[in-house]
Amino acid sequence: MCGLESRVALFMSSCLVALGFYVGMTFAPDLERERRTFIDTYFFVGKFARSELFRAGLARPEPEDMGTATLGPRAELSIPVNIARHRDLELLVEFALNPKLARRGVEISVNGEKVAEWTLMPGKRRIAQSLRIPSGLWEPGTPLNMTITAKESRLLESAVAEPLKPDLGMILYAVSVYQMS
Repeated sequence: MCGLESRVALFMSSCLVALGFYVGMTFAPDLERERRTFIDTYFFVGKFARSELFRAGLARPEPEDMGTATLGPRAELSIPVNIARHRDLELLVEFALNPKLARRGVEISVNGEKVAEWTLMPGKRRIAQSLRIPSGLWEPGTPLNMTITAKESRLLESAVAEPLKPDLGMILYAVSVYQMS
């Protein structure tokens, strides 16, 4: 084959591979991802802070874009869910971590039931974690009582240091609510 023929053959094979990928992605059922519908976002930043949602363990909202700091090992929020259809929910929690803590274990409960346990590591300025709320844990028209509890914390300076008294060390920015289809 001359140089032009090999380039044409390479181009044609690349087009066929791309077409096969497109057809497979377009017509294959998407089993991994469920549909979700956005319900609302509750902010904890500056003048947009929804401090009426705070039940315990949260400071007064900071001015500007600083977010709301947790106080101690536990924070409690009451998140309104004003929807009539009773399906699973997904919450997207946006926050930052105290940069002096290397890692922390966190447990999330909704209406008294544990729904998630996270091991959080610093590194990003802002973190977003999602959690699924089964439909059996909430009733339409009633708020989600969410509790975030610290399980373990370690200082950044020493990876082998003894665990500290648990402290959340979080700054909350927002909680978004989605309903699963």
